[in-house]
Amino acid sequence: MPFRKTESAIERAVVVPVVREESADEARSVAAWLIEQGLEVVELTASTPGWERAVGSLEDVIVGVGTLRTREDAERAVAAGARFLVTPCPAPEVRAVADAANVPLLEG
Repeated sequence: MPFRKTESAIERAVVVPVVREESADEARSVAAWLIEQGLEVVELTASTPGWERAVGSLEDVIVGVGTLRTREDAERAVAAGARFLVTPCPAPEVRAVADAANVPLLEG
């Protein structure tokens, strides 16, 4: 999805739920329920074990990955299919990955 479409969807969203669960399966279930409720944008956290599987399994939604602090995690998020990245603090390495992948970054 092009950068601007992702950015527009985030801007339109009334809320962007942050899903942090004990497992990828639980995160996927919560995200699927949110999608059923009509939400179009969901953030999964990199602190959820197996988060990459959850990101890659969700369809019909713009999925972002948050709690990113390192280049490696940002690269894994993009490879898993994340359409936007979120950091809890300024993270130049994550910003570099987002720029190279043409993915929006919400930097804390």
